[in-house]
Amino acid sequence: MRNKLTSISLHNILALLLLLGLPLGFMFPGLFGPFLLDDLQTISPTNIPQWDWHTFWRISLENETGPIGRPIAIMSFILNHLWLGSDAFDFKIINIFLHLFNGLLILKLFGLLARYPQFPTSRWFAYFITLFWLIHPLQVSTALYPVQRMVLLSTLFTLLGIICYLKYREDIKSNSRKIWLLVCYGVCLPLAILSKETGILLPFYILALEGVGLKYYGLLAHEKYHLRHGHLGFCLLIIIGALLYYWLKLDFFLATFAEKGYNIHERLLTQLHALIFYLKQSVMPKLGQMGLFHDDFRIIRQFNPITLLYGLVLLSLFCTIFILRRTNPLVSLGLAWFFVAHMIESTVLPLEMVFEHRQYFALIGILMAVAGIFIQVKPYLSSQLLQKIMYSFWGVLLIGFGLLCFLRSVSWSSSERFLHHAYVHHPQSARVHIEMANWLLESRSYFFALQELERAEAIQPNNMGISLHKLLIYCHSNQAPKALYTEIQQKSFKSELNPYSLLVLDAMVNNLLQQQCQGVDAKEIKQIIHQLYEHPYIRYKPLYHAMLLHLEAGLSLLEGNHRDSRGLLLQSYEKYPKRYQSLQEKVKLENALGLTSEAEQSKQRLQEEHPFAAKSITGEL
Repeated sequence: MRNKLTSISLHNILALLLLLGLPLGFMFPGLFGPFLLDDLQTISPTNIPQWDWHTFWRISLENETGPIGRPIAIMSFILNHLWLGSDAFDFKIINIFLHLFNGLLILKLFGLLARYPQFPTSRWFAYFITLFWLIHPLQVSTALYPVQRMVLLSTLFTLLGIICYLKYREDIKSNSRKIWLLVCYGVCLPLAILSKETGILLPFYILALEGVGLKYYGLLAHEKYHLRHGHLGFCLLIIIGALLYYWLKLDFFLATFAEKGYNIHERLLTQLHALIFYLKQSVMPKLGQMGLFHDDFRIIRQFNPITLLYGLVLLSLFCTIFILRRTNPLVSLGLAWFFVAHMIESTVLPLEMVFEHRQYFALIGILMAVAGIFIQVKPYLSSQLLQKIMYSFWGVLLIGFGLLCFLRSVSWSSSERFLHHAYVHHPQSARVHIEMANWLLESRSYFFALQELERAEAIQPNNMGISLHKLLIYCHSNQAPKALYTEIQQKSFKSELNPYSLLVLDAMVNNLLQQQCQGVDAKEIKQIIHQLYEHPYIRYKPLYHAMLLHLEAGLSLLEGNHRDSRGLLLQSYEKYPKRYQSLQEKVKLENALGLTSEAEQSKQRLQEEHPFAAKSITGEL
């Protein structure tokens, strides 16, 4: 008996080592890749020189990432800097371990579900499905993209919440079982939301789990009543709250749609194609169609036969949830979780059309549905030969997924490989050409960088950021062409006012202040900024307005107009008080000019409204 238990324990240990070791091995090359896209924009502000509670809480609670700031994820970035390091590897390795931990939670989830007769899954089958999820090539763009720690953490707390709920259902005879329910909704739900807003979907996952899977099986009559109505009421309350929020912010959302160049109707049509894209990539992944840059995903402007077909496919899958909820609840639950996972990011919000990380949790549902189909078919494979063929097929498929995961992580292992893969497979992505231009600029290949920006401009002719980027290259020449200034001014009202344009302007002003941009006329840049103040949608973006005022302050300083520079810095701060850097700069400028009393007044205001910022500036002065 002891030998048998030892054998089972050894098998479990080996299975766990394989479960964790294979994904780590397959993704290991990608750990040495660079920061990407908005990594530095989000992560750099979290780099504090030493531990300080005030600074820690201020950065965590006052950042601008998402509607609520996502403080849990931001806290993890701060701790990453302090405890491990600030290189891309230091962030990616933590992401990988979070990904592996999520895999262990999925394994635990399957183990808890297997205790119910509705979900006849074995332990080894749970290992197999979890391994598929961990090494799926789609997961590379979440696990190896540092800023997507937000998704990793939100998924972690969501899975913990579901597990806590299942533990609550399991311990029927325990007097303290309600603690599990309290942890689920009182701890895991807030932590999931504070990691990323999609954590609000936790109650919907549980509602789907009960509605099409467990059906409140094994609970007492009064508990069934309270839980059923409690889940429905809570989810309905969230939906009403979301609709109310959308209505109150309708002007902002409509303005954002208009600025992006498509409307709600076109977004919804395009999302039918996007959901099918996620499904196809989940079941039949193709490396050529994967990538971080999906701005080349075609926007569907009007209803067409393909859109109708995709809509019917999705409607059929949605109906399947209810058709199979009695005969195959595993398939029903898997499909329900897929649709729940896309309730926010694939509906009416003016977000980017496609990002692979949106399928991170939804992939659990797809693999669950595939598992349910296999379990349904398995009894018909009566002969050992057919069963061996089936298991061999799944084994080969697992090896194939692992190989694709490894190849994709290799392509993420350096800027050159990453950009080469994107350049070959996404030639119609403007972002690919912009990133290629940035890479070429690092090696001072100005002519070729300009060519890449012209290719990007051919794809997005109204993107002002690209024209500004071209102008930035002329910092390294004798004189920028006058036509380029006119081009930028013409685009200023047509283009979306986004972080890309502001980052390029910021780099330009910094170069001018450091006397490293002889080919660009500072007065023309000031005129462009003045035109951007009249942008039709700037009133919805006070942060961007504040940044423009700060940049103009720099140009006024360059002209020697210290009074205007101080005034613009104050306007910048008052336009967006969370951005205290403008007031900090005002204090420094006034001290440098010998305006002691003015500097003291500014510092006093900084001390009252942002004591941590005043403390840091005292150290600098």
